[in-house]
Formats: sequence, structure tokens, C-alpha cells
Amino acid sequence: MDITLRCFGPLREQRGVDGAEAVVVPDGCTVAEARALLVGGAPGAAALPVAYAVNAALVGPGHRLRPGDELALLPPVGGG
Repeated sequence: MDITLRCFGPLREQRGVDGAEAVVVPDGCTVAEARALLVGGAPGAAALPVAYAVNAALVGPGHRLRPGDELALLPPVGGG
């Protein structure tokens, strides 16, 4: 199924995309499964804690995606 992916911070840098991108994930995929498929192979990506947002609402890792959803992967923000 087609969804839109937005990555932030180091995940965006690892994917080399500067905004939203259209991606295909298996039907019934959870947000955690989508993350593993789309950024899990990047160095350090699996260990990075991430919050998930679907259509601008925070969700848990077991949330199931639907066609047309926008998934945002939000790593922790540091600074001062």
C-alpha cells in the first residue's frame, strides 16, 4: 500500500531525502514494521529511539497503517 514517509534528524540524513516521500509498505503494516523496512538497515537506525506520528497524531508502535497515511519518524531532539 502507498503511504507518505517523513523522517527527521539523523533518519532524514540517512535516507537522503529532504521532505516527504511516497513509499510502499505491505498491507496491514504497523508503524514499527514500516520503520524496520524503510530505515532499519541504516547504520545506527535500529538503536535510535523514535516516536511515531500518523497523520499528525502520535501513535504507538503497534498502530496499523492504512493506504494514504502519512507516517512521521521523530527521533529525540537535543539542544538547549
